Amino acid sequence: MTMKKIILTALFLLVAGTVAMYGQIPAEVTELIEKSKAKMQHASGVTMEMNVHVSILLIKTDMAMTVSEKGGKSLSKASMKMMGRELVVEKGFDGQQEWQYTRKVLKPEDYDKGEKPDKDTLYITKTAKKSKDKHDINFGIAKEYRKATMKLEGKYYVITLTDPVDKKETPKKTTVKIDKDNYYMREIAFKMNGASVRMVVNRVRIGVSDDTFVLDLAKYPNAVVVRK
Repeated sequence: MTMKKIILTALFLLVAGTVAMYGQIPAEVTELIEKSKAKMQHASGVTMEMNVHVSILLIKTDMAMTVSEKGGKSLSKASMKMMGRELVVEKGFDGQQEWQYTRKVLKPEDYDKGEKPDKDTLYITKTAKKSKDKHDINFGIAKEYRKATMKLEGKYYVITLTDPVDKKETPKKTTVKIDKDNYYMREIAFKMNGASVRMVVNRVRIGVSDDTFVLDLAKYPNAVVVRK
């Protein structure tokens, strides 16, 4: 399992976990998830600040992420350090176009030498609909797992999802923690193909300015712009 696939799976489970589940899922779990969904999809917009911790054998990686969503528009920023290099990726959608910015991967000593990230890339695609793939965020978690249990541990409701429909693409078990006081999603953890992943939501902010989702080319002065 590649690092990119692990991160995409974690993101998928994070947001998909905020929607209603049906089938064999207990009613109490469905009710709790609906309450969390209402909190995490506020009409004025929501910003989540989080960390993703990934362990594969002796390799451990931490990634910081900020995800903002409002009225179908979205912006996500992620930075990750691995083997002395830093990866920075930004993805956005404003209702008319979507973009992805990737900063050139440099070692710290490269910055010390004054090297500039002159090969940054910014892909811009005109579209009124955000593109999707099989790993994209969606609201069909009911199709991903057949069973779920729930218990209260301290200040969190802990939901354990098991018996995945697609045993190749979905972790055998995923654990979700929801704050019992405000119903915010706080943590998602799973293991898959030798990788242990834990995503922790450190902060949730309600209210996002519309300017957040405006593509400003001036923010990417070193990027090669590719329009599709």
